[in-house]
This record gives sequence, structure tokens and C-alpha cells, in this order.
Amino acid sequence: LLTLLFWLLRGDFLHGFLAGLTLSIAILPEEFPVVLSVFMALGAWRLAKSNVLARKNQTIETLGGATVLCTDKTGTLTENRMAITQVIGLDGRDVDGAGRSEIVAYGILASQKNPSDPMEEAFLAAADDLAAIYNGMDVVKEYPLDSHSFSVAQIWGRDGKPEVMALKGAPEEVFRLCRLPNDKQKRLQEIADDAADDGLRVLAIAKAAAKSIAPSRDGYQYELLGLVGLSDPIRTEAKDAVALAHRAGIKVIMLTGDHAETARRIGREIGLCTERVITGQEFLSMNEKQQRELVKTTEIYSRVAPNVKLAIISALKQNGEVVAMTGDGVNDGPALKSAHIGIAMGQRGTDVAREAASLVLLDDNFASIVQGVRIGRRIFANLQKAVMYIMIVHIPIAALSIAPVLLGWELILLPIHIVFFEFIIDPACTLVFESETEDEDTMRRPPRRIPQSLFSRAVVLESLAIGGLLALMAVLIHGGMLGSGASSDQARAVTYLTIILANIGMILSLSGRKIILLAIQQRGKNALSIVVAMAFTALAVVYNLPFLQSLFKITPLSLTEFSLAAAVAIAVSLLAAIVRKLWR
Repeated sequence: LLTLLFWLLRGDFLHGFLAGLTLSIAILPEEFPVVLSVFMALGAWRLAKSNVLARKNQTIETLGGATVLCTDKTGTLTENRMAITQVIGLDGRDVDGAGRSEIVAYGILASQKNPSDPMEEAFLAAADDLAAIYNGMDVVKEYPLDSHSFSVAQIWGRDGKPEVMALKGAPEEVFRLCRLPNDKQKRLQEIADDAADDGLRVLAIAKAAAKSIAPSRDGYQYELLGLVGLSDPIRTEAKDAVALAHRAGIKVIMLTGDHAETARRIGREIGLCTERVITGQEFLSMNEKQQRELVKTTEIYSRVAPNVKLAIISALKQNGEVVAMTGDGVNDGPALKSAHIGIAMGQRGTDVAREAASLVLLDDNFASIVQGVRIGRRIFANLQKAVMYIMIVHIPIAALSIAPVLLGWELILLPIHIVFFEFIIDPACTLVFESETEDEDTMRRPPRRIPQSLFSRAVVLESLAIGGLLALMAVLIHGGMLGSGASSDQARAVTYLTIILANIGMILSLSGRKIILLAIQQRGKNALSIVVAMAFTALAVVYNLPFLQSLFKITPLSLTEFSLAAAVAIAVSLLAAIVRKLWR
């Protein structure tokens, strides 16, 4: 359209085509794909340095919008370094000697022979003679942990013939399988509750004779041996990480397979709301409406199976929450897929969990998740600044392409000017803004709404306001130069320099004073210093070499003209900062 308009008004198709080409280059925001690619790639690198491996790029900035963090207890909030600290007999007293050895031995027989689970490793560490416990036997049949039974049972024998069975699991489940009288169950449950209240993971151990293999673990006559209490120290950084998440407006929910009192004790120590602890079965027994109400206030869930995790996440999502969830088991795959941000454990997670997740936590540490949220928020904020910068600086270029046609001037900007300009825009909006540190209140603000667009109404209007201010300044300074008797080349030289300097001023205006302080602290070794140094060096070459002066159709600047361009650029940058402050 501009080409046709120029041709109709001036009768010069070639210069009209140049004007149209310049406008096309000026308004085409080809920086956006570059910006998004660089931000996501460097964001993934920054997350990896904080022990969070990003498998899907789009999750990087989504992490900054998380409103709920659902986390395991063992290994994430605790050190996953278990040790047997208490062995309790059926009379409620601590057991020593042969009685303790028997309980530990059957705990080992109910575990993997070469375990990777710290809980099972704790049983091995407590044994005196493993060879005597195994006694040449191998596993004949295993009844693994599942969503219907919080217990594990294994039958051992020789030559495929069953001899003995070992059972370990949640006390209430083992008591049921042992078919204990109600009064005895109640008394032993109180003992288990007391140990759990001290923050211990409590397991009940039982044995059974196994002359044949039954279809399920219910088909045996068990003898209860006792209870085992295992300690797992809380990570020193967990409490501070939970507090930081709360300050950032993020709810932390603990999902654990442990006893309710164990979960309550751990939750109390790290700063969770312990007013109500819900078991997985209680949650599943509720209808959908009750579940949605419950997840608004409850932060601790005990005896949680993978299907319960999926139900909790569904209820949270129906309430409009943006959910991040950790998981490590094969059965956690559906829940990790369902969550907005699935986070698999890197050290103890299964391949299935890692494939289903969008992030992998390399150190299995809850504090790393919170740090990931901080990085996600920083990425989105800096990405929005880069988007604003691109929109702002394209407006005056477009204005300088259109104004000469409408006002009867010679063309101000040619394609060579735009190409040179892009050498400043691209590194500025990618490297400078990406490397900018987060605001001091980043983790004191509530999470942003996920539907919030990079091109939100507020961002577009603010960009138009500031970009319009720059465009008006550029047109006025060019018209003023022509009105004072300057040649087109002189006016172009001053206008172009003003636009370049104002472009650098926009970087400082959008970033604030902290980016200048950072440049001073790093002694000019940051991205901003490099971009500014390159821009001034290139300008010095262009404005002083006759060949380039002819190519750019500019004249050498006098000190007065240079001072005018610098003064106007500084003034409009300060004015833009004021407009932005008032807009906020």
C-alpha cells in the first residue's frame, strides 16, 4: 500500500518500492521466534543448574505460574536416609536381643534382596548376619504393594518350594491380615500412633508358614511379631522452602503413604497446616463436590496410593489451580501426566515416571522445585519485557517509513538502516533481557494466571503509548532539522542516531536501575555492557567512514548535532520511564 501511495503521489515507483520494503522490514517482528527459542533454551540451562531438568520447553515458564505444589514426603521433604531407631514388641516395650533380631530378619525377608529403597536398606543395615537370615533361600512368590493393600509380602523357599512367608506394611493393614481381635488391634494401634507422633515411619512385621502358594496375601495364617520405627531426617532447607512458597502465594500439599500422625508431625515441623490430615480412603469415599471443597483447605494426605494422587490433582484442577506434582513410581505416571507440571524424581524415580513428567528433579529436593518456580517467574517477566521492547522499538521505525510519504519528505530510513538496527535489537532483546536478574519481590507476588498472555492488553497498550512517544519524537526532530535548513542527509543522520540512542535508553527504561548496577558490579562483563559497546563502536565506524556515510546517506555530525541527538534520546527515555511508572 505504501509503495502504491508513493507511486501515485510522487510518480516514482522505485523509491516507492524502497519505502514499502523498509516498512515491511520495520514492522515484521522477526525477533519473536529468536527470543522465544533463546529464552527457553537458556531457561532450561538455568533450571538444570538448579537441579531441575526440563523435558518440555513450554513447562519452563508455566512453572512460574504454579499455584499448588503437591509433593512426596520421603526423599523430597526428608533426606531419604532411613535408620531403624525403635523395635517394639507386642507388649509395647522396646525389644532387644533375639526378639529384635527376629523382627529385623522378617523385615529383611519382606524386602528386596538387593534393595534400592532406603527403608529396605535400613533393615539390611540393622542385621548382624545376612547369610544366616537368607539361609540359602530365594523368593518363590511376591505380593507387591498396590492400591488395595499398604503391605508387601514375600514367600521364600528352596528349589521353588515355599517354606516361609514374611509380611511388612502399614500397621492397620498388617493387623487386619493377622486377624487380631478388636481390642488387641486398638491397643497396638495406639502404640503405633505414639511412635508415629514422634515422626517415625512405623511398620508392622509378621510371619507365616507357607506350604503352598495362595492367590492373594489374605490366604495365610500370620503371626504378628512386632513394630519397627524408622527415622528419616527432614531436609534442613525444607522449612525455608515451604515458607518461601507460601510467601509466593503457592499452596504446598504433602502426599505420603505414611501414617497420619507421622505425616502430621513432619508437616508441623516444615510449616504446613496440620489442622486436618485426610487418608486416601477417606478422600475417595467423598463425592466430587466434597473433594473440591476439601482440597481448598487440606495440606496433608496420608496413606496415599497413586489413584488417590490422581483424584486429588483432578479436584485441584477443577478448582482452577495450576498444579505441579512430584512422583517416582510406575503407578504415578497418570497423575504426572494429569498435572500441569509433572515432576519426576531423578535419583529414585522410575523410567516410566520420568517419561510421563515434564520436569525431572535431579536431586529429589523440594527446595529445588521452589527455586525452579523462581526461575520460571523470572523467565516470564523477562520475556514480557523483551516482547514490550520489540513492540516499542518497531513503532518509531514504522512511523519514519510512513511519514516521508505523507509529508512529502525524502525517505528517512532505507533497508540498510533497518538491517543495521536489527543487529542491535536482536541481541538486546534476547541476551540482555534474558540475563536480567529477577525483581526483589518476585517470590512475594501471587502466581500469575496461566491464561495471561505475553501480548496482554496492558502490555500492548503500554507498548503503543511508549512507542508512540518515540515515534512522535523521531518525526519532530527530523521535521525540525529540515525546517532549520538542514539537508535530508543531515536530518537523517541526527534522526537515526537519536533512534539508536533511544533504543539503548529503552533497554535501561524497561530494566530499571538494577541492570546498570549489575553492569558496574560485573565491570562491564555482562550482556548489556557488551551490546552497548558494540552499538557505539558500530555507530562510530558508520559515522566516520566516508564509504559507510555514503551507503547510509548521512553526513558527519557536529558536536552540536551529536549533543542534540543524545539530549533528545535521554529526555525521551526518561519520559518513557515516567510513563511506564504511571502506567503501573
